[in-house]
Amino acid sequence: MIRVDRSSVVVPLSLTKTGASEEKAIVLAYDGYFNANPRPKNFTFTFRAYKKADVKRALGQLFRGKCAYCESRYAGTQPMDVEHWRPKGGVQEPGQQGLAEGYPWLAARWTNLLPSCIDCNRPRVQHDELTNLDETLGKANQFPVVGPRMQRPLPGSTTQPVEDNPLLIDPTVDDPSLHIRFRDDGVAMALTDKGTQSIRIYALNRAELVFERLGVARLVEQRLELIERLAIVIADPQLNQQLKLDLQDLVAHEINALLELTEPHQRYSALARQLIQESSPMRSTAPPVPQLWPADVGDMLRRLGGVAASPDHASLSSRLVGFGFQPHLPVSQAGGGAGGAAYVRWTVTGTQKSVTLYQNSSGLVSDSRPQLAFASTVAGAAVPSGVHPAVRYTYAHATVTVVLAAVMAFRGWADQP
Repeated sequence: MIRVDRSSVVVPLSLTKTGASEEKAIVLAYDGYFNANPRPKNFTFTFRAYKKADVKRALGQLFRGKCAYCESRYAGTQPMDVEHWRPKGGVQEPGQQGLAEGYPWLAARWTNLLPSCIDCNRPRVQHDELTNLDETLGKANQFPVVGPRMQRPLPGSTTQPVEDNPLLIDPTVDDPSLHIRFRDDGVAMALTDKGTQSIRIYALNRAELVFERLGVARLVEQRLELIERLAIVIADPQLNQQLKLDLQDLVAHEINALLELTEPHQRYSALARQLIQESSPMRSTAPPVPQLWPADVGDMLRRLGGVAASPDHASLSSRLVGFGFQPHLPVSQAGGGAGGAAYVRWTVTGTQKSVTLYQNSSGLVSDSRPQLAFASTVAGAAVPSGVHPAVRYTYAHATVTVVLAAVMAFRGWADQP
């Protein structure tokens, strides 16, 4: 489960128009249901707005085709359930038979809708890998809260009901990483009461899901091992210089592939991000060096062979930050001292395309094939050589001013068709 910014997707038209009028009708019908004598056994209403195609498209876009709870991709194997986080039909209170009143007036509220896979949303008998029990898991009508539940709105009232205090993670509001962590065998572990309830109710430790997460964990482990072993070889001062450059390029590719597993569209990206972060180097306890870049960038630059304080790196890093490039902390690498292979990966997304550059101890590197043709034309570019088509802008080959100008050129290219 990852934090997702709901405001990144426009509210579907079916909810802003049809949904708004439908909500008023629900509030009116629900009030009639409560005041009826005798009261019917169940509240009934024909809900339409949340079932519209544009709502499903928006939810798919918001969570990039993944289940909001478990991060599995549902598109290729099953239909998406439009999940009402606060259940519209009724709530299963712990230890009670039947359903208590739900939240039907939120049936067409954008902030109450999430995309879910079947196994997270519907009650099914599952084997829980943590408890080793077979039990009925899945959210369905469960919605535990602390204290009283939200009161229903009254017809004509302009005051919104005070929300209750849920014991479940809403990934558009909460940061799931504060409540759940993962073991390297794919099992989810709770850090808080909210994490405990969410793991159980969303069935996040069901056997097949844990097995799928284990596959990603093993892939992360393999890439980390390869990167560290390559770094040890690169740190050998007797290594041929050209071979060192080729191996550094290979390390850069592996780091890029590793970090790709943490991108929001990838399955189980929360697990991958956590495992990579846990393998990152300890932060330096040495007195900070005066610098023009953010603290995290300083930590990264200290891994570039003891040249973190050089004016060249200060200028280059500051220029990258100033143009909106985002730094990414490298994974742990052995041989991080002088001669060790260490990179700062910088990315920026323009109006037309994304750009990725690597900063190493000698300057700047562009090793992305889609960037190759453009990179070769930028002033100061070293001719591509070796197995991997990397274009370098080094302090030795070009002046620092030319290397800085290359940053400006790449930033402008990101906005070009």
